[in-house]
Amino acid sequence: MLIRLAAVPDTQEQMVRLAPEAQQALSLWQARVGEIVTVCDPNHKYYRGRLLADFSSVQVFATLPDTLEPPYRCRICQAIPNRERMIWIIQKGVELGASEIQPIITERSYGMTQEKKIGPRQDKFTTWNKVAAQAARQCRRALLPIVHPPVLLETILQHFSPTEEGWFLDWPGDPTKKMGAWRCDRTLFVGPEGGWSDRERELFQQVKINPITFGSRLLRTETAALVAMVFCMDSDVSFTVA
Repeated sequence: MLIRLAAVPDTQEQMVRLAPEAQQALSLWQARVGEIVTVCDPNHKYYRGRLLADFSSVQVFATLPDTLEPPYRCRICQAIPNRERMIWIIQKGVELGASEIQPIITERSYGMTQEKKIGPRQDKFTTWNKVAAQAARQCRRALLPIVHPPVLLETILQHFSPTEEGWFLDWPGDPTKKMGAWRCDRTLFVGPEGGWSDRERELFQQVKINPITFGSRLLRTETAALVAMVFCMDSDVSFTVA
């Protein structure tokens, strides 16, 4: 959710009121008085501003590039690895522009057995969202990505929208299929360290989600989603090292 301005700033160092719906976004961000936040005006331009004491306005002081946020949603559905790798995936996924991250439980997920459909024992939901918020603040995201509670892969596929573009990363995959430029909402399914099972590949085929590969090199699970995001990134998106 964006922190939206009620009007377009005329000049720098201007106090601008926030739109009424900005209060919900400020609550999600757990913003504090005096904090510098990224805000969005009615023309969808981005600024940096300092949150004032009344929580209803900001002091705008800098204009940001129009390409700060991708124009389309990118959801990462990540088979859960161990704790350290999952935190790394969340951090870097947020930095690269993921709109949301959905941890999924697969047959070969870390800590899983086929007999017990339970997730790994790690401080999942609260810690993961704190990591996402910290990464979003560090890279000045306007949108706060949400990390959802883990669910079974089957559950996600049962509710997968036919209007959404989906790809599952596989090896060797099909080198003739190309993702192309990022021109619509997209979901990337990233498998566990042991790879997808044959049954899971059949489930993807049933909902017409295609396999994609990036060559003959076998990537770690924490690398695969990030490589896919860079490949499908709009050419207008640029990065600055901080």
